[in-house]
Amino acid sequence: MSARQTNFSRRALAKGVAWSVPTAAVVTVAPAFAASTCPNSVTRAIDDAFNATNQSLVAYWTVDTVSALNGQSGLRPYLNINNNTPYDIVTGGRQLRVKLTYFTLDRTWNDKRGWQKDFYNNSVITSSYGGAWQRQMVTYTRDGVTYPAVEWVWDAAAGSKILGSGSGKDSTADMVLTSTNSLGATPPGAVVCAELVRAPQIAPTLESIIKLNPNAGWYDQSGKLLTSCQEYYKKHTTINSSFVFSGPKLSGTTTWNNNGKNTKLPGGNTAWSVGTTICSDKVGNYISDAHPPRVGGFAYGYDGIF
Repeated sequence: MSARQTNFSRRALAKGVAWSVPTAAVVTVAPAFAASTCPNSVTRAIDDAFNATNQSLVAYWTVDTVSALNGQSGLRPYLNINNNTPYDIVTGGRQLRVKLTYFTLDRTWNDKRGWQKDFYNNSVITSSYGGAWQRQMVTYTRDGVTYPAVEWVWDAAAGSKILGSGSGKDSTADMVLTSTNSLGATPPGAVVCAELVRAPQIAPTLESIIKLNPNAGWYDQSGKLLTSCQEYYKKHTTINSSFVFSGPKLSGTTTWNNNGKNTKLPGGNTAWSVGTTICSDKVGNYISDAHPPRVGGFAYGYDGIF
């Protein structure tokens, strides 16, 4: 693997540990004589967690300020997916799937530099959550203009755990796309478009609900988790997740919770529904080397062109 394929940020690599471990809600089985009624304070906590999880996932583009790769005149875009609730989330039986299409704004770039073939052969997507497959060279038509492009499908496996902001750890997944010489084109730069092909089913983990509501009355006198509360949790089915897409070129503000910090980002809440494609230059990008990510910085701007 070449240097540019492995030159990923320490931030992305650190998060990969947290996002890549398949997990399921693991609870202690209480004896049959445990109390038969789950306290109202516990049922409310469980209900509140599932209600909050219904609209928990926020997607946005970023670029890190050190992403000029080994002297190449290209930037490395990130597609981020943030769990915006305090609860850890487990993905259910249906996994996340996103189709990503990358193209340079100079349509003749492929003819002059063999860009498309080079990009297809040498560039990769690396993610701290899931993996990329089905790479192919395609043409992509947008606003009546057709571009040579490279396309991937990004799948995030069912059963993965997405940390919540209440964990005090990083709750954002990164899809990192290696860009190749894109700023040398005329006009300079490249754009990545993301189509939400399939939204995952998700559920808050029981452990994170207990952690955030420790005094609700989860346990019997012997310290065992009440069977009735486990059963009440299990009666809740996984939720069809609702995505929003955020970016500095959009109007309004977006709530952003991550790593114990809660703030507002410029960029609004644009619904990202299945079958909808959102391109980086239409929504803009943040700078990713800060928590929360910031708008602008150094020479890279926030126009979503990489």
